[in-house]
Amino acid sequence: MKSAFITLIIFIAIFAALKAGALDIIGSSAFHYFSFALFIAVFAATYFLIGFQSNDTEQRNLPTQQDSEREVSDDK
Repeated sequence: MKSAFITLIIFIAIFAALKAGALDIIGSSAFHYFSFALFIAVFAATYFLIGFQSNDTEQRNLPTQQDSEREVSDDK
């Protein structure tokens, strides 16, 4: 019930913003520059936090499962 009430509040807020002309900002050039700058910032943060790895399959260091960690079948 709480999620339905929160969804109703979100819908009211969205329709109120649309009625007030919130979509008029999308046509402005400042919005386009801000969106492009934000797009570049997301890629920069991605590169800074996790980096872009190459697809070299020979260099992958995948963990291997030891014999003691493997699942024992229930058939015994």
